[in-house]
Amino acid sequence: MKLSHIFAFLAVLAAGVGAIATTTYAQQDDNAVIPDWIRNTALFWGQGDINDSEFVGLLQWLVDREIITIPGNNGDSELVRELQDEISGLKASIATDVRAAYEEGYADGQQDRKRDVHDDDDDDIMETLTIQTNKAAYNYGDEVIFKGTLYGAPDGTPITVVLTNDDSGNIVFLDQINLIRGKFEGTSYLNPSVHLESGSHTLKAMHGNNLVATATFDVTVPGVTIEPAYGSFTPGCEETVEGCYIPSVAIVDLGSTVLFSNTDTAAHTFTSGNTDDDGGANGFFDTGLMMSGSSFEWHPPATGEYEYYCLVHPWMTGLIVVQ
Repeated sequence: MKLSHIFAFLAVLAAGVGAIATTTYAQQDDNAVIPDWIRNTALFWGQGDINDSEFVGLLQWLVDREIITIPGNNGDSELVRELQDEISGLKASIATDVRAAYEEGYADGQQDRKRDVHDDDDDDIMETLTIQTNKAAYNYGDEVIFKGTLYGAPDGTPITVVLTNDDSGNIVFLDQINLIRGKFEGTSYLNPSVHLESGSHTLKAMHGNNLVATATFDVTVPGVTIEPAYGSFTPGCEETVEGCYIPSVAIVDLGSTVLFSNTDTAAHTFTSGNTDDDGGANGFFDTGLMMSGSSFEWHPPATGEYEYYCLVHPWMTGLIVVQ
């Protein structure tokens, strides 16, 4: 906007105000002072913030209080008309300049805003992908409640959530959840339906190729360790109270871990099945030949009774009851 237009108007107004001090309009009062409120009102009118009626009301108020006087002779009337014409011209020019400046500035601002929003969105997505859990450690059977955020992404954006065992890499839980107002949440039950092991686990949220957030926690799964009885590589252990495997009957909950550990000096196997005439290995588990000091984990797939024996020493038998 050309402020010189408004200054010109104020100069014209000053001429009218200065005319109060004289009886002849050919003279101008160099000491005339225009109040700030008059300057502001003139600016508002030039910008279109107040209409013609409001501005005429201001001028009338100035006339009524003889702040501006309207001469009565012909010469003075001519001066008044000149003032009115110049004011009208200034108003039109001011309005045009204000509108052009506004539109130019608005257009530039919109472009800047679009660039800023686009850049900010990218930054926000990169910086605000999060995931957290309701606890730092869990036991078998617990419910893992998780929630996360991805601000800057639209509703419906898919977030892949996967829970894995840090040691084995086995996947415990996998799901895809859609964002709602920048947030997502879900649950995972640590139950027998999943391949669950004790140890550190990581819950990972992923979006696209580069955005990853993680939460780590420990899981404790109850279990049992089964060992061969000392000297069981020779017959006779089957006649003892302890049996050839200790414990000879192991009772565990579904979801527990069964650890077969060879603490004997001889090699053994832990093979599901029995040595009956119509028996043999049934395929539920088989450690293969385990040398002294070796171990093997088994996770029961369902409730029930699981017999097992040693292929090398068939008198060695045991039973696992899963409930």
